[in-house]
Amino acid sequence: MVQARHNKRLIGLSAVVVLVLLAWWMQQDEEFSRSLERIDGRIPDYYLKDFQVTVMDETGRLAHRLDGRSLNHFAEDDTADLSQPLLRLYRDDGRVWVMQSRVAKAFDGGDYLLLEGEVEVHREAAAGVPRLEMTSRDLWVYPERQYAESDEEVVVQEGVSTTRGRGVQIDLAGARLSLMSAVQGNYVFTNR
Repeated sequence: MVQARHNKRLIGLSAVVVLVLLAWWMQQDEEFSRSLERIDGRIPDYYLKDFQVTVMDETGRLAHRLDGRSLNHFAEDDTADLSQPLLRLYRDDGRVWVMQSRVAKAFDGGDYLLLEGEVEVHREAAAGVPRLEMTSRDLWVYPERQYAESDEEVVVQEGVSTTRGRGVQIDLAGARLSLMSAVQGNYVFTNR
């Protein structure tokens, strides 16, 4: 009698656990189905969540790394929509350029990207070169060429100096940043 009640409780508890697991699985399946719904009239052929893509150069050294919250790839035009992209470009001297925005679009299998909306760019300080922070909008990035550009307004903070302008071209390999027009600056020189 006691054993029978114990078995009924065990069966009841097992049924509850199975129902909870089934509900969890159905929610996960629903998220998967939603991710494959049409986006701007297109259906992605694959998607990634919380992803990291690492690219090495021809010598096997780390060239760049792209992290993000989500990626939806579209086969018909070989583009991808990314959310919360964080791109790191590694220079030969070991310094790293870091670029991030809320959303981005990748073209031609990731050969180039458009970091959309507000974009933040950072380069850490090195011997004799202060930390650089830049904000702009809609930054085109070509990782293989180590080049980036924007036609939008730009604010560059390098050390204690600030420069503003419209349009920027960045040679990431040579660590050169060129503002294209309407340049204004507030420069602070220090004695060394």
